[in-house]
Amino acid sequence: MRRIEPANQALKFCLVAICIIVLSITLSAGLWPFSFHQDNNVKWNVDRAGLHFGDHGMIVSRGKFEGLPTDASKGCTLELWVEPGLSSGSSTILSFYNPQSSTRAQLQQSSDDLEFTHALKPPYNRSNQQSVFLDHVLKKGQKILITLAYANGVLDVYLDGSLRKSTRSVELPCADFAGTLIVGNTPYKDASWTGIVYGLAFYDHGLRA
Repeated sequence: MRRIEPANQALKFCLVAICIIVLSITLSAGLWPFSFHQDNNVKWNVDRAGLHFGDHGMIVSRGKFEGLPTDASKGCTLELWVEPGLSSGSSTILSFYNPQSSTRAQLQQSSDDLEFTHALKPPYNRSNQQSVFLDHVLKKGQKILITLAYANGVLDVYLDGSLRKSTRSVELPCADFAGTLIVGNTPYKDASWTGIVYGLAFYDHGLRA
């Protein structure tokens, strides 16, 4: 097989240089501005209170939470006021990262359902976790106040101040509110949530209606 080459060495080097320049320009145009990380798409609302979470947006606490008192009779409460950006999705609204703990508690949007899960131990799958669902309650553009109150072994879930579900089969251990707080995602996979957060509160006792 005959190999075709330039007639002289100088022309050969010239062609190689041109190829390198063309390749560099092509890569620069495709990869500019050379950022290989997603922007953290969280911003204050311009015309009203709250934080807007876009795609790949999350808030990570600067310090670490130490958990709430574990008095079973007093319990604890998580309250979150949100406005979903999507009526259907699979995402995590709130979670904690605590490598010292074997349990995990997360508040999630599953389609348009609200899901609270408490994973008991690894492996973290359906067989090792407790879950409570509220069907069809997360609507795009509609504000909703979510309250999870736990005391004396009973988890009460309120929406906009009205009791929607009460169960003894799902725990809300106050000690799980420990480690790094993450709002809008989970540390275990990319499950970013889209919407607006207007308020977040933790209480060292179980709120009543």
